[in-house]
Amino acid sequence: MSESLHGGLWQSASFASRLLVLILVLPFLPSGELASYVFATSIAVLVARLLLLGLDDELPLVVRADYSRAKQLFPIVLIFWMLLPLIVGAGIFSGSWLPYAVLLGTTGATGLYVSGVVRTLSPADFERLQNLQWILFGLLAVTHLFSTAESLIVLRSACAVSTQLLIVFKQRLFSIPSWSSMSKLLAELWSSAQHSWYKLASNLSLVGAMRGYILWPAVLSSGPRLDTVAFAVACGEALWQMGMVFAHRRYARFSEVRDAVVSEGKSVIASAFVLVGALSLVVLSGIFGVEYLGWFPSAHSSRMVAEAALFYILLAGFCLLRFLLWSVRRFEWTVIGILVAIISVQGAIVYSLEPDYWFPGATVACLIALAMISGLVFHATRSGAQRSGASSRAV
Repeated sequence: MSESLHGGLWQSASFASRLLVLILVLPFLPSGELASYVFATSIAVLVARLLLLGLDDELPLVVRADYSRAKQLFPIVLIFWMLLPLIVGAGIFSGSWLPYAVLLGTTGATGLYVSGVVRTLSPADFERLQNLQWILFGLLAVTHLFSTAESLIVLRSACAVSTQLLIVFKQRLFSIPSWSSMSKLLAELWSSAQHSWYKLASNLSLVGAMRGYILWPAVLSSGPRLDTVAFAVACGEALWQMGMVFAHRRYARFSEVRDAVVSEGKSVIASAFVLVGALSLVVLSGIFGVEYLGWFPSAHSSRMVAEAALFYILLAGFCLLRFLLWSVRRFEWTVIGILVAIISVQGAIVYSLEPDYWFPGATVACLIALAMISGLVFHATRSGAQRSGASSRAV
């Protein structure tokens, strides 16, 4: 079986599992639990990114399909795993949601770390690691044995750790190397990561933009977290993940043929807008079809979900163009500034408007951001092509 077909099957099964959770689990949680779950997972994503400090993007460059190097990095995974029982205990005894968010963030950081180690060793196991945890989570969540935010978070963490254990055992990465060899490799990893702070800042800004309507109400104390907004965010993120399958495949190609990317600016911009248009047409038709048939959950707003869908689809197109700018190493901090501007607009909207108007405002802001990053891509690739042409003429 080809790698692309293998990956496509895993991703399809993972998406189907997430869809089951969206349709059969999240709409039927007790009042307030959905908002609490999405809020805690938002904090968890930030925790995971901060724990790794962007090292997950550098791990494949350090490992380079070398099993001896991968084994030397294993003790970090073991340290993360040893922390998990302590975090669970803190959650049980404190009665607070925060330890559960830290639990999910720590398992997420461990998953990103193992993914970085495994990515060059076995692309097939990398796909399993990314998707199997979601398949397990969906199959267990639909049993309706987990009806609180805390129980769903513990279930997600357990599925993630189980998948990590499976892949680590399969790859035979268990080892306790000498402290000197491990510290030398970690120093190399850290040195490599010094050049990628913009990726960490960009990923954190992206999380802020994606979860702005979950995080800002808590920051501004603007009232209780709303299940309707949380459900719209969960649906929108599922659509964003669909778009990111295509975006990540293009990013892999950008990385392989970096010198040729400068000639692809216009085609990538066109691809981003085609992606946005196609997904919008399919998704909006599906949402209104479900609403017409009376199958949409009565406790939630189909209009808000449709508006959230447009916002997240535009964000997927934005991320595709962001990947191209990463590949040519241009305007990285400008892109972060655009994301921070989206977050700021969301904060102003939450402060001044009712929830019914939140997503239209964010959609307009993201449409402007997509136009701005398209201009950056056009400028970066045109100037890069001119430099390449001048170099060839000089030769």
